[in-house]
Amino acid sequence: MRTTVGWGADDSAAALRRTPVERRDLRPDDLAVRVDYCGVCHSDLHAVQPMTAGRPWSRATSSPAW
Repeated sequence: MRTTVGWGADDSAAALRRTPVERRDLRPDDLAVRVDYCGVCHSDLHAVQPMTAGRPWSRATSSPAW
């Protein structure tokens, strides 16, 4: 196993924080990609803080339930 860093929150009231993530070892058919910079899009914030109250979709999937 290898460890990488991701961003996460423990609940909707918590701030995003750097979190270690355990990854499986690369297989022969995998490709390793180095990411130097990334951003947080607004839909990521919706997943952490449910801003969709009263809307017909699930916070877990962010896709329409109909």
